[in-house]
Amino acid sequence: MTTTRPRKVASAKIDTDKLGKLIRLLGSDKDGEVLAAVGALRRALRADGRDLHDLADAVALGLKPSTIPALSPTPARRPQSRPAWAPPDPDLDNWESMAWYAHFHRWRLRTEQRERVADYLLGVAFGDNDGRCAEWHMRELRSIVAAVRSAR
Repeated sequence: MTTTRPRKVASAKIDTDKLGKLIRLLGSDKDGEVLAAVGALRRALRADGRDLHDLADAVALGLKPSTIPALSPTPARRPQSRPAWAPPDPDLDNWESMAWYAHFHRWRLRTEQRERVADYLLGVAFGDNDGRCAEWHMRELRSIVAAVRSAR
């Protein structure tokens, strides 16, 4: 006997960009980030009258091979070209724009560059400058963005 969950009425359009960022954070190697992402993900879904079951249903429906013919079951699959969706090119005068761009393309970076980008996004990279972004931070982020672009 199968029971179905009662359907909830969605209150407003859900912010899929925010959900995507939160889901990507689930892949972090830091347990605290993963737990925080789970909590934020649940709150974002709850605000729209949804829950993790709804998200799982959407993923299951969206990843069916019949809807995405190129989907490969290979577990270590890495995209070799630009994904179907990617953020726009970053503003080279905005550290947040560059850091999020690099974070999205982190699999193209060396381990130390990935860790540095995470430090920027967590705010710990600015500890030596009273929490402010200095010009040398901007140069470092620009070089990381250049590394992402050259890896294409």
